[in-house]
Amino acid sequence: MKSGDLWCAKCQKKVIVVKDNEQIEDTSRLVTLNNLESTLLTKIGEINQRIQNENDTEKLERLNTLMATMLDNLNRVRKIGKSRT
Repeated sequence: MKSGDLWCAKCQKKVIVVKDNEQIEDTSRLVTLNNLESTLLTKIGEINQRIQNENDTEKLERLNTLMATMLDNLNRVRKIGKSRT
């Protein structure tokens, strides 16, 4: 099934075609925000796994604080992404 996306044959990454410098900057911001969101989601998943397996209340408290911070950061990234579109 074709999606219409362009992919680099060498590095297997999606290619984004832009027409001017402003589009380059906007696209770069969008890619950075998408990468950051993906990283945060991965880390949130990792923290979730650690919480599920942890029984020590002090460690759980630290993990919960870390989770809250990561979720707050994810929310901020998503808000920034929405305000740019």
